[in-house]
Amino acid sequence: MTPLLINTYDTLGGAAIAAFRLLKGLNRNGVAAKMLVQEKLGEYPNVVTPPRGRFRNAMVGLRSLIDQQALRTLYPRRRQVPYSINWLPGRHGRVLRKLAPQVINLHWINAGFLNLGMIGRIRQPVVWTLHDMWPFTGVCHYSDGCRKFRDTCGACPMLESDRASDLSRWNWRRKRDSIGKMDLTIVTPSRWLAGLAGESRILGPVPVEVIPNGVDLDVFRPAPKTAVRKLLGLDRDKKVVLFGGAHALTDPRKGARFLSHALEIIKNRAPETPLQVLVFGAEIPETGLTFHFETRYLGFIRDERLLAQMYAAADVYVTPPTEENLANTVIEALACGTPTVAFDVGGMAEMVLHGKNGYLARASDATDLARGIQWALESTGRLKRLSREARETAIRNFDILESARRYHLLFEKLAFERKR
Repeated sequence: MTPLLINTYDTLGGAAIAAFRLLKGLNRNGVAAKMLVQEKLGEYPNVVTPPRGRFRNAMVGLRSLIDQQALRTLYPRRRQVPYSINWLPGRHGRVLRKLAPQVINLHWINAGFLNLGMIGRIRQPVVWTLHDMWPFTGVCHYSDGCRKFRDTCGACPMLESDRASDLSRWNWRRKRDSIGKMDLTIVTPSRWLAGLAGESRILGPVPVEVIPNGVDLDVFRPAPKTAVRKLLGLDRDKKVVLFGGAHALTDPRKGARFLSHALEIIKNRAPETPLQVLVFGAEIPETGLTFHFETRYLGFIRDERLLAQMYAAADVYVTPPTEENLANTVIEALACGTPTVAFDVGGMAEMVLHGKNGYLARASDATDLARGIQWALESTGRLKRLSREARETAIRNFDILESARRYHLLFEKLAFERKR
């Protein structure tokens, strides 16, 4: 079995991290999988890039900007959230012929990587792992409650467009036409996203399976708090609230403003609360956003063992997104025995078991978020119980070797059916 995973990057962004972990899990399970990326940032030998000269190397960083140019020109009043069109040409067909995989596993293919027309010409069975809503919307990655993808998109509220035949409808039709030519199976990490895919007009007829993302449970594991706090230079006598992820402070969907408001509520209720906030994935904000308690900004952390120590050092991980699939950060926190307080949106309830390994607050309700943080922190005995259940949840549901085993079985099934 020689599956090929395809993602724009190998280690940049949540989808890349999930796909890269799957690649390593497949390899550990004895599967000769490789991963094709537009830009390779790590050194793992089974990650490959298309061959290119000096000119194409220079173009890699520009492809994302060029892909977005129509949006900037035609829709200057659009909401400032991620969009993708995927119209740029490429020569990936010859790369696929050379690698000759039996099954192709698409992941996040944006930032100017794969042209939509090209994926419609793939002849192998394709498993497309959805990390967001983009494969079945017009141009957005999360729809913010819009359900036009159930029909044909158009007059896109994200683009602030009132034209039915706008860019979102044009791109929606391109996806429909390409996907209609593919031998396709969809995998979603969450039941929530599977439900939305099933509602969509593009993917409604396509088989959908749910396979959660996973982590290496030997890397992401609990550690003695006193020891890791000393190692990280943290006060052992304060409660530590952890927040972060890719674009944690710049992407409105990640909900930093709600955490700021929740901590302000706690500060006003109990100003002497001994609390420290850790933020990873972001530098000190330039927007004036504050978290009202002593705060350390740790920047982007690539070292997974250091990341695991950070989770283990925290008393609670807080994530208040407005929309979310199956966040890597929550799985990582649970694996390290760190309870999670989150908004009850998207796939959160598939990870956070309310009152057992964390707290699910009402969506976009900073007051309930504050209540959840205080509830988790107010009892040492409760924290220990939540921590034990967090680790058990990860062992039961989010072991990357089990996720890789399920993917391998799916790949073999599709390859066998193709041979018949």
